[in-house]
Amino acid sequence: MAQVDLNADDLATRPWEYPGKAPEHSGLLAGGSYRQMAIKPGLDGRQLVVAVGSNASPAVMRRKLSRRGVSTVIPFVTAEADGIGAAHSAHVSKAGYVAAAPFPVPGRKT
Repeated sequence: MAQVDLNADDLATRPWEYPGKAPEHSGLLAGGSYRQMAIKPGLDGRQLVVAVGSNASPAVMRRKLSRRGVSTVIPFVTAEADGIGAAHSAHVSKAGYVAAAPFPVPGRKT
C-alpha cells in the first residue's frame, strides 16, 4: 500500500513546485497520513468536489485545513473529468506561485 509524504509539498518554501503532487491512487487523508485505498463516491454522505491546482495535493489540503482547525479526514478519489482543463491564473500569489484555475475544453479528458 503506497503512502504519500505529507511534508513533501511545502509550497510556502518552494513555490516553484506549485501545484504540488496529486496522489496517483484514491486514498484517505487522516491527520498526519495519506493511505492508498479504495474509496467509494458519496462516502458517508459527502459530496464529490473536483480539485484543481494545489487542492489536489493531500499535503496542501492538510496544511490548509489544519491552520483553520478543521478536520483533515478527507477521502481523495482519482477520476477522469470530461471537458475541463487547468490553466495558470494571470497573477502571482502572495506566496510566490502562479495559481491554476479550471476552464472548459470541449472533448478533453483530464
